[in-house]
Amino acid sequence: MEKSTWKVLAIIFIILFSLVTSVLGWAFYEGNQMIEKEYECAYNVCSEETNYIYYDVEEICECYQDNVLTKTKYLS
Repeated sequence: MEKSTWKVLAIIFIILFSLVTSVLGWAFYEGNQMIEKEYECAYNVCSEETNYIYYDVEEICECYQDNVLTKTKYLS
């Protein structure tokens, strides 16, 4: 019975390692997508305005000039 215990533990650790690797890969991908969208907001959409706000959940980019909203764009 003890000889098969290490095999069961090895399988459990392999499954856990695979799950953790998948979750970390997904989180890195999502974070990279968010950074790319904010970069697009700052440099492509609001390049002529002084300030911008990017709402990552709604994917909305708002541009401000002298604290006045000048442009709003939905980034899909």
